[in-house]
Amino acid sequence: MQRLFIIRHGQSVDNAQKIIGGQRDVRLTELGKHQAVVAGADAKKLKIDLIVCSPLVRSRTTAEIIAEAIGYAPQKIEVMPDLVERAFGVLEGLPEGSGGSHAEVNTTVGVESLDHLQSRTAQVLRELAARKTHKNILIVCHFWLGRMLRVSAAGLPAEAVYDQEPLSNATIEELV
Repeated sequence: MQRLFIIRHGQSVDNAQKIIGGQRDVRLTELGKHQAVVAGADAKKLKIDLIVCSPLVRSRTTAEIIAEAIGYAPQKIEVMPDLVERAFGVLEGLPEGSGGSHAEVNTTVGVESLDHLQSRTAQVLRELAARKTHKNILIVCHFWLGRMLRVSAAGLPAEAVYDQEPLSNATIEELV
């Protein structure tokens, strides 16, 4: 039986400054790197045989730090473009809370629709399920993407993402 684990990247510069990151490609802070080291120690017991991550540097760096901690060759990490964080259009780079309510944010120029985000996460889950040789997969992703992975895995409608608990930085959880 295949097990999927999700982890949000370690703290990024945008997280520390309380800025809407979206698809901005920002690095981890020193705290974020430390969080990834701690997550790597936690991941040792999971027998991870595949690590996939977003193409954004904060996710890739977290994946590389965890890979090193568990003895997984960093060159074997697979970058999956569909794991990139939700696009927030003109809101990216602005303070958290900019844009107003969920309904207002969802109609803002350049913000990715929840349906599109769910379509991407469902595709990732299908692709990973097809990999029969991998039993313990670690998905290194982002705040909105991780919450939508939960929704897709549970077969819930996209709007259920708002009912999901936040995905904390560098905390591993099993996707059920």
